[in-house]
Amino acid sequence: MNCAAANILCIAKHKSLCHVSAISAMFQVPVATYKKKTRKKILDVMIQRQKRINRKVAPVIEIDKQLTINQIAKVTDKPKDYVLDALYLVNPKYEVKSHNREMLESSIVSAVITKLGYRYKYKQPNKVTNTEDKNAYPRDFSTDESKNMKQRSPVITIMGHVDHGKTTLLDKLRKTTVAAGEAGGITQRIGAFEVELENRQTLTFLDTPGHAAFSSMRQRGANLTDIVVLVVAADDGVMEQTVESINMARNANVPVIVAVNKCDVKSANPTEVLLELAEVGLQAEEVGGDIQTVEISAKTGTGLQDLIECILVQADVLELTTDRTSAVEGVIVESRLEKYLGSVASAVVQHGTLKKGDHLVAGTSYAKVKQIFDENGRVIKTATASMPVDIAGWKTLPPSGEVLLQVPTEARAKEVVEWRKKLQQEEKNLEDFEQISQHRQEVKRMYDDAKQKFGYKRYLRRKFLGEETAELIKRKSDVPELNIILKADLDGSLGAVNDLLCSYDCHDVCELQVVTEQVGEILESDIELANTLNAVIITFNVSPSKEIKELAEKSDVEILSFNVIYHLFDALVEAIEELLPPVLKNELQGDALVLDTFTTSENKSSLVAGCKVKQGNIIMKDSHVCHLIRGDEVIHEGKLLSMFHQKVPITTANIGQQCGLLFKGDGILPEKGDVIKCFKTSYIPNKLKWEPSGFC
Repeated sequence: MNCAAANILCIAKHKSLCHVSAISAMFQVPVATYKKKTRKKILDVMIQRQKRINRKVAPVIEIDKQLTINQIAKVTDKPKDYVLDALYLVNPKYEVKSHNREMLESSIVSAVITKLGYRYKYKQPNKVTNTEDKNAYPRDFSTDESKNMKQRSPVITIMGHVDHGKTTLLDKLRKTTVAAGEAGGITQRIGAFEVELENRQTLTFLDTPGHAAFSSMRQRGANLTDIVVLVVAADDGVMEQTVESINMARNANVPVIVAVNKCDVKSANPTEVLLELAEVGLQAEEVGGDIQTVEISAKTGTGLQDLIECILVQADVLELTTDRTSAVEGVIVESRLEKYLGSVASAVVQHGTLKKGDHLVAGTSYAKVKQIFDENGRVIKTATASMPVDIAGWKTLPPSGEVLLQVPTEARAKEVVEWRKKLQQEEKNLEDFEQISQHRQEVKRMYDDAKQKFGYKRYLRRKFLGEETAELIKRKSDVPELNIILKADLDGSLGAVNDLLCSYDCHDVCELQVVTEQVGEILESDIELANTLNAVIITFNVSPSKEIKELAEKSDVEILSFNVIYHLFDALVEAIEELLPPVLKNELQGDALVLDTFTTSENKSSLVAGCKVKQGNIIMKDSHVCHLIRGDEVIHEGKLLSMFHQKVPITTANIGQQCGLLFKGDGILPEKGDVIKCFKTSYIPNKLKWEPSGFC
């Protein structure tokens, strides 16, 4: 093989057919002139090269139907400039407002991907591909008739309106004074307690908050109970949270026993209470219904024995049973962070026997039980059905109200948790897709309206529009903003405060933004975040340490601590009102009729209004302004430059008095028949019109 053939063969291995033809011409030796063997080698290389070129197609990538510019750049591994160039080629008139927020239409996305040299296929919804269900489920005991099913004690939830005596009733049953130590005199968390009767039988009681802010806690209490004791004050009757508690009990299909409390008060009227209950659907036995009612006094103890008998009778009717040999099942009542124990959950055991070392799952949290505590904080070895306990050993805080299940091993617990997280992510992805679609439509409509109204220019290319520029051109809001970092002692308390903040509906006057919400103590990172975002740290039943207080003071971060939810609400309203601009108030002082006009050397461009005061006073002060009114229209609003009566300067003109008035400014031309009204101006604090249920 000569030198030219070797060169052609070498190039043929790396270049296309056209390149080889060109090189062959350059050497002025046609390929066909070579020996047959050499020619075959060259042609084979050229054919194989051409086949590789023909087989080389665009790679396939998986994409969502709607993507942002940044997401397209990431999935294609191309710079944003390339993506913008491709978008311009697809649709030169398409205008992008934000590279990481605005979702492009599916047709635009597919065309841009194609222009960038890729084929695509749409991602399938995140459905679980493995048909094997790895979740853990509670056992169905309703049809179990085995010998292991034994009678258990009932779980009773005390419900009702705030300050109707629920905790006082429980105190009397337990011979304790919980109510006396409660902040603000109201219950603000679910309490689970055991009451031992004289016959050594035990009853488990759940004390729920009655305040409107703790609706979710009451709902959890209704869902994990066997019997609801509805406490209604005989001197107050059926109230808002009374009706809500009745509805929750109905939704949970739980029987209700009505305890008419405070019957020892002079203004008590139990008969009226029964009539009010009948109006909301609870027919007492006394009026022909099937609801047991008991007149009691939690303060003196009157009628408590009758109430217990009613509970025991109802429990016998329900035939409550449990299998103490089965795997543990229960319900999480509350969860919190303890300083030396970590994540601790309060729970009520429903089936099985809980012991140290058991592996548990609740929602997306799991635990290996380290310690079990009773309601008084004493360490116990085991806990059986209907017992309220505190469980230490959770990896993360389990959500309140979740079902508690025992699994055989820690590996199985992790598997269940991962499976549940996967299912939650699937649901979240679907919800996010719907929200993104709605948001994109709303943004598109908003910008279309703005273009039509203000005539915004269309840019042919957005190549140099980075995120910083997009932020600069974004509409600035004149509304003040209050950033909040929220800390609470319990998961349930955190949810209650968050529910209160979610009811905020005054975003047009002040934005209320919850930056983070966590259970536990205030950390240094919270102080740093608050300092960065100019946020206020609000705590509920959490006291900052001395070191945290010093760091907050040094960092100029405000910490507001509360243990009563309506005190938190009042302080929050006050903090927001401090950010609001004051309101200008105009107080009418008097008005005058313009009888004639004339000029003056003091201000030749304006006319002096010769007036007669019809009512009140016309006053010339810095705190007063005058309105020049013609018909129903205010022609001018401003202060007076001078006022005189019979060429004598004055500052006040009384009713019936004639005077000359000259406004400050040029070109102010009053006419005969105009009216001049004088107002005293003052600024008053702006009031927030936020009125959540139960707080106003």
